Amino acid sequence: MSILERVTKGIKQRPFFIGIHGPAGVGKTTFASNSPNPIFLVTEDGGADFIDTSRVEIKNFKEMLDALYELRDKKNHDFKTVVVDSIDHFEKMIHTIVASDHNKKSIEGIGFAKGYIFALEYWDQFLFNLRQLRNNGMNIILIAHSHVKRMDDPVVGESYDRYELKLHRKASDFITESMDALLFAKNEVVTSKDSATKKVTALGDGTRVLYTETRPAFDAKNRYGLPLEMPLSWDEFSVRALRSEAEKTKELTDKIWVLMEKIEDESFYNTVSETMDKFKNNVPRLEEILTKLQRKVGNGTTS
Repeated sequence: MSILERVTKGIKQRPFFIGIHGPAGVGKTTFASNSPNPIFLVTEDGGADFIDTSRVEIKNFKEMLDALYELRDKKNHDFKTVVVDSIDHFEKMIHTIVASDHNKKSIEGIGFAKGYIFALEYWDQFLFNLRQLRNNGMNIILIAHSHVKRMDDPVVGESYDRYELKLHRKASDFITESMDALLFAKNEVVTSKDSATKKVTALGDGTRVLYTETRPAFDAKNRYGLPLEMPLSWDEFSVRALRSEAEKTKELTDKIWVLMEKIEDESFYNTVSETMDKFKNNVPRLEEILTKLQRKVGNGTTS
């Protein structure tokens, strides 16, 4: 068969390969436990201990690979999702074996930060086996804690806090590239400022949300055409992620036209209309248009 005879078109539905990170206790493990028939590969004492779900305690790198091999090779199990909880504790296992490889007490003992580069070889083995499981029809969910890093942004000339995966940066970038989505989970917070004292108070009612696109305050991404913010719910995530291209296009278009009714600037309105017509079936571009409109309308700059 020639190359051109193998051409396909349209969205290719595959099992999920996603990550979720956020502060401790926000509900990451509960989110993953609601995925189809999950098995948790547990690397730490944590949330999975308090959920009625199938789990295996993983003590070292070899046990992790052995578990992935069994899930891949034994066809008589009925698990549909493999959840690693958490990959930041699994990273410690990788660092231990890298240090042992080089007869060092810790990975830091390997000069010039080379230990973290050597660690990528083990991450690559891990990800390779996860991809094989995905090819066999299993969903993959990687759970991580977040840590807050101070970001010095030379573009805006300001510093601010940013939630990132609690991993070495090389590992974080390597893993994030492999996933179709990295979701950031957080308790919803609103602030109230006292007009007299200027004191700002943080408020919240316990609502938990997922963020799906990277922003200055956090790492995130998705290839599913998800909205920027959505409830922390597996059902909400899976339904939205599995929508057809036509359904995503219609939802985005409807949202855009609702906001367009608030635009008083005729020139801007016409520009957006022309762009809409040009990219009417392009979900990523429609997401960009919607985001820009939300900012414009939210800032009150409609005219």
